[in-house]
Amino acid sequence: MQYDDILQCPISQDRLKKCENCYFSPKSGHKYYQVNGFFNFLPKVSNKFREIEEKFWDYTYTNEGERDIVGRNAEFHKHFRQPLINLPKDSLVLEIACGNRADSLEIAQAGKKVIATDISSKALQLASSLAKKMNVDDKITFIQADAEYLPFADNSFDGVLISAAFHHLENSEKGLAEMKRVVKGGGYIILGVEPNSWPYQTIYKLLTPLKKYIRTKRQRNIDSIADDTTKGFSRKDLKNIFQQIDLEILEIRPVKYSLEFYDSYIRLKERLMNRPVKVSRQIQQSLSYIDNILTNIPFINNL
Repeated sequence: MQYDDILQCPISQDRLKKCENCYFSPKSGHKYYQVNGFFNFLPKVSNKFREIEEKFWDYTYTNEGERDIVGRNAEFHKHFRQPLINLPKDSLVLEIACGNRADSLEIAQAGKKVIATDISSKALQLASSLAKKMNVDDKITFIQADAEYLPFADNSFDGVLISAAFHHLENSEKGLAEMKRVVKGGGYIILGVEPNSWPYQTIYKLLTPLKKYIRTKRQRNIDSIADDTTKGFSRKDLKNIFQQIDLEILEIRPVKYSLEFYDSYIRLKERLMNRPVKVSRQIQQSLSYIDNILTNIPFINNL
């Protein structure tokens, strides 16, 4: 898929020119090359936060490997993908932080053109392999990019999606402002599956000793700064962030009540056993159905 006409330097914001084996910025002189088969448009400035997150996710995805296609097909993923799937057929969609199992694969299946980005080149390799297996590799392009420094011109996309990764941005307001900049007026910005703030003030504080114990028993010597420092988002937090960026909120939908207990159990088991654990699709579907009911109950739907 050709996307040369919307590329711009993530630092100087001038349009990138294509040379024989790279893209370059006439203004800054920066050149962007292919690395491991994908163009790397990470900004040419030192950023410790991004460098550690990049190493962490490269390590994580190398160990995790390719995800099963049904692994993220729970009902709430279908819900937030649907507005982008319903866009006109020639629409262009951007997925930020696609990981090793991009939600945009189903969006590409629906005939949309997609650019999927991640800071981890390993994530791009695995997601690209999955795209080929699904026969959508002609509709989706993978590039390495930073959500806070998107290498795209203003008003380039009909919709932007970031799933379970907004809390991984060093500056969430800057990242959201970048999403607004690259989306056309009237287009969608979708933040899927972000942690609520209340567990960080309650349950997670009680689990701190267990977290420390797990880290003493494992082989990994790198951790995500974002996971260690995030405090999650309350409904009020989200409204404030969107207000600051001057975006209209169409919907804030709570997800994962009973399902979160099951998912947390699986994650804990994997970390204690230091190996992947098989997930029951039937249990996930049943709990998602229960959670759809809980969403309509007052008080609970504020959690």
